[in-house]
Amino acid sequence: TTIGACAFLDCDSIVDVNFSPSLKKVGNDAFSDCDGITEVVFPNGIEYIGAFGNCSKLTSLTIPNMKNGTISGSFDNCKALKKVRIGNLENTVVGRYTFSGCTALESFHFANVEDSELCEYFFKGCTSLKTVTFTEIDNCTLGENFFADCTALESVNFGDSVNFTIPANMFKNCTSLKSVYFGDVNGLTISENAFKGCTSLSNFNYASLKNVTIGAYAFSECSSLTWFNFDVVNSIGEYAFSKSGLVSANIPRETTLSPYAFSDCPNLQTAVLNGSVPESVFENSTALKEATFELSLEIPKRAFYGCTALEKVSAPKSVYVRSMAFYNCKALKTFEYKQIGDVESHAFYGCSSIDNIDLSKFRGAFYEIPDYAFYGCSSLSSVNIHDKITSIGANAFKDCQSLRYVLMNQTSRVIVENAFEGTPFLQYYTT
Repeated sequence: TTIGACAFLDCDSIVDVNFSPSLKKVGNDAFSDCDGITEVVFPNGIEYIGAFGNCSKLTSLTIPNMKNGTISGSFDNCKALKKVRIGNLENTVVGRYTFSGCTALESFHFANVEDSELCEYFFKGCTSLKTVTFTEIDNCTLGENFFADCTALESVNFGDSVNFTIPANMFKNCTSLKSVYFGDVNGLTISENAFKGCTSLSNFNYASLKNVTIGAYAFSECSSLTWFNFDVVNSIGEYAFSKSGLVSANIPRETTLSPYAFSDCPNLQTAVLNGSVPESVFENSTALKEATFELSLEIPKRAFYGCTALEKVSAPKSVYVRSMAFYNCKALKTFEYKQIGDVESHAFYGCSSIDNIDLSKFRGAFYEIPDYAFYGCSSLSSVNIHDKITSIGANAFKDCQSLRYVLMNQTSRVIVENAFEGTPFLQYYTT
């Protein structure tokens, strides 16, 4: 049995709907704008639903188990809908905006969802929706902006899953979201902007989680998120935790980091980096006090740019300090390293608290101190320079106002005229 598209469109006099057990299809907009209908129960065996948009008095909905079925944008803007029962979905496609604008809907429970697709904007604008629970979700696709503008949403439980993807912008503008829970999940992709701006999110919990990939801006601006277990993470995208509330970050050796991953984190205080590090990774994280490099041979370009509270950096191995790595790190006092392979321009620019630099721990092809390398290091009192360094560039030690001693061999060395400009207490060079 089939009910055709628009069959009862805008029939406000219809109050009760009783479907035949043999019904297979209800066409698109078949009962849309029927303002008298309050309850709908679909029969077992239904294969296609596309029927009830803008039914302003619909309060209760029951959808049975569906296999190889389609639900097509059916209940959008049913503003009185509060109670929904939905069975198992297998190999079923649920279309865009299915419950969009259902502003009275407060909770939603999915049974098992398998080999199915739940499309974009599924709950968009459900402003009273607080909790959503999935029992199990396997090999399924959820659409972008799934919970967009669900401003009252507080918790989501995704249950158990295999190879699950949280789509882009899934929780856009979900400012009340506090907790997300996963059961046993092997293979989780958190797409770009998935939780961006979820300012109340504080708990990201799971029973067992493996092989996690975090996309660009995924947790950006999550200001209540203070902790994350990075042991289960394979890769972290650009700006993934930018402006988040993280207090510490311990990144495993196997985890691939992208630029700006932890930039502008106002509460981040400590970081341990066990693998390679990209440029600008902590840029402008103004509360960061201590960072430890366990493996990396490079402190990359702008890694700690603007980290004005940074006091100590430890690098047990030989390191190369790239351009602007510690730019304007005004509180930096301690930089521990085994050997130094290179220092690029502006590397320690404005590090006004560091008082001693030992460049005699030399490794590799480090032949010059480049322009502006230590510009404005106003507490720097002494520098020990390796014999193989043959030139000192423009403004390299300019405005190092406390500098008194520079230990170096002056033979075969080129020193640009203003390299030590603004160092009134510099008395002599020794060999």
